[in-house]
Amino acid sequence: MGEEKVRAARGAIERDPDLLGDLVDQVLPLRLSGAQWVAMVPESAPARAELGAALEERRLLAEAALAYRSAIGVASAGQAPLGWMLARLELREKRPREALAAIEVALTQAPDHPELHLVRAQALAALGDPTAVTAYRLAVLQAEVPAGRPADQPFGVLPPRTQ
Repeated sequence: MGEEKVRAARGAIERDPDLLGDLVDQVLPLRLSGAQWVAMVPESAPARAELGAALEERRLLAEAALAYRSAIGVASAGQAPLGWMLARLELREKRPREALAAIEVALTQAPDHPELHLVRAQALAALGDPTAVTAYRLAVLQAEVPAGRPADQPFGVLPPRTQ
């Protein structure tokens, strides 16, 4: 895909983020590299995370992982839990060590998010680590809704498209 087409796709997605899924389907036969996929979306964590989810849905897992890493790379402090998406993908791909590494980074920035603790517990269990039981307990404890955070918004300050 030429650079001008990548810029055109990026511009279209900037104007209307809802086009992302359709553009992914249209471009899918071109077999883009991960870097080309990432260049197709705006340099924002939500856009890149959404791209990762779209690519994961279409079983382009290496490209999805790159999109998630790119989202994490441009995420603000309030978007730190995006590491959850990468860790979940790594677990699906039977790479619990990589999942654990991704989730540990996210936990340093958002230590109270139950989903992060749940994925950590799942990674530990996949590794056969006996501390997985304790990690699951911590995930359950974190699932209680703290004051000021709505139950339907576990990641708090993320933009609506990322939620």
